[in-house]
Amino acid sequence: METARIQLFNKDCFELLKTMKDNSIDVAFADLPYGILETRWEEQMKKGEFNLPLYFKELFRVCKDDAPLIFTCCSKYMWNLVSAAPIPPKYDMIWVKGRASNPFLGRYRPSPKHENILVWYKKQPQIYNKLKIWFHACFEGITRANTELPHSLKELDEFLGENKQEKLGGIRRKTTTNRDVAYSTKKYSSKGWKYHTQLPTSVIDVGVGERSKVNPTRKPIALMKRLLMYYCTKESVVFDGTFGSGATIEACEELGCKFIGSELDPIQFKHSHDRFII
Repeated sequence: METARIQLFNKDCFELLKTMKDNSIDVAFADLPYGILETRWEEQMKKGEFNLPLYFKELFRVCKDDAPLIFTCCSKYMWNLVSAAPIPPKYDMIWVKGRASNPFLGRYRPSPKHENILVWYKKQPQIYNKLKIWFHACFEGITRANTELPHSLKELDEFLGENKQEKLGGIRRKTTTNRDVAYSTKKYSSKGWKYHTQLPTSVIDVGVGERSKVNPTRKPIALMKRLLMYYCTKESVVFDGTFGSGATIEACEELGCKFIGSELDPIQFKHSHDRFII
């Protein structure tokens, strides 16, 4: 099932990947079934039947050389990913959930309150929206009303228009201790207006978001938007081979990106299909 910008398939991700052209994807996201839930895919992961090396091989084939492959995982399964990939990850990030996912583990060891994010690519991505991330992290209000944020200082000037100080003064600014971004020592100026810029860090603190009855391990939309916002434009094509209840799709829809993906579970597929196609 598909629209002009969203293509959803109720099939195994390997079957879909076989039909896709080389170098056709700009960003790939994966939140794989690591054996946490009782589904056929989860059982395959537990038994080692899910072919991770083949999945990486197919992803690198369909992705462009500068396309990032973004994987989320808990520490228990990080080794599975790293050992299956043909090359080491370029970097990792931490998603701070805000609350422990299993507080009962605190009796035996520290309760998990974060999740790991690993990023692979062959070549340095040409798109890296650091100013867009800074602007999104610094100001509230504007980002809710406008999903198309500026990419450069020139665009920021055009976006704000005249009376910049008055406009910026009317926006509630987030705390300067925000852990998602780090302050730059430089001041970038455009047309005489100076901006104290912040640069993204490897810690993303967006909480766990709303719970989903269809997919208990659903990622929050705020996290998905933050991850995709680094590397996407409106012309970018995002792939997710296990899109579940549709967090990646919703983030793409809000950011204006194109999406193609598959989901094997019929219940989760119908849930996403009914939300975004019908």
